[in-house]
Amino acid sequence: MVTSQTQTALWLENKKFTIGTKDVEHPGPGEILVKNIATSLNSIDWKIRDHGFYMITEYPAVIGAEGAGIVESIGKGVIGLIKGDQVFYQSSLLNRSATFQQFVVLPTHLAAKVPQTLSLEQAASIAVAVAPAALGFYGPKPRGFEYLAPWEEGGRNRYKDQPIIIMGGASSLGQFASSFKYEVAKITSAQIELAFDTISQADTQQTLYDILDSEGKMIVSTPPVMTRKDNDKKTVLFVNGTFFTPDTREFGSRFMAALARMIADGEITTPAIEIVPNGLNGVEVGLERLKSNTVSGKKLVIRPWET
Repeated sequence: MVTSQTQTALWLENKKFTIGTKDVEHPGPGEILVKNIATSLNSIDWKIRDHGFYMITEYPAVIGAEGAGIVESIGKGVIGLIKGDQVFYQSSLLNRSATFQQFVVLPTHLAAKVPQTLSLEQAASIAVAVAPAALGFYGPKPRGFEYLAPWEEGGRNRYKDQPIIIMGGASSLGQFASSFKYEVAKITSAQIELAFDTISQADTQQTLYDILDSEGKMIVSTPPVMTRKDNDKKTVLFVNGTFFTPDTREFGSRFMAALARMIADGEITTPAIEIVPNGLNGVEVGLERLKSNTVSGKKLVIRPWET
């Protein structure tokens, strides 16, 4: 039962989720209160459940990395958003903005208006999928490599002739490392100076690292564990794709606005989605599917108000 002061939330403690209640907080300066209509499930969610996360220091905790909803109220100084606007957003993984609950409070640089071509469920599937690559490639140093972004003046097609390897899909790559290197050599004879490992398991990290040019750059989504040589000049950057640290807020604000424009213009398409039934009660089932690698080519989406 939700009143004007409380809401339904999914609490995490001792690696287990429990449905409970939580106060609905008021937005502070530069913040918005959003009715959280849809939230996507991501691998980071089950990893936090099972292994914890350095930013979450107190339990029970609410987690959930991204969502979409309707602005309920705005804090002092908010410009460009009003009550009733539909927005999609990345959470800060703090209790007040985490998305496994029915209302979220978040700073405006983590949100952008939903393009008219998308449903809220589709919009909830975007931010986490693209944020790590955006921050890693284009974010300010030392958080990113600070390449000129395609949404900035002069950035479009600036690197079109530079090859990049992006590792995705299933793992167990180590046993096929030699053939993988051969296939890369067939595609391009150029030196590989940039790579992004979206899987970031030990074998995928090592394979990409070994392919890199002697002064190449590589982005990983989990802490690096590859074996490195002495006096190595290769650069490995661990990126978690979040914009809530002070040094990434300005970049995050520009990126979220640019992302909404690129989606509206058809330059970026959203992934297929599957609605997991039973609201927040469906989170555990969905996360187990992600953990067992039985989800492919789509994002799982929860509707918290169906709890």
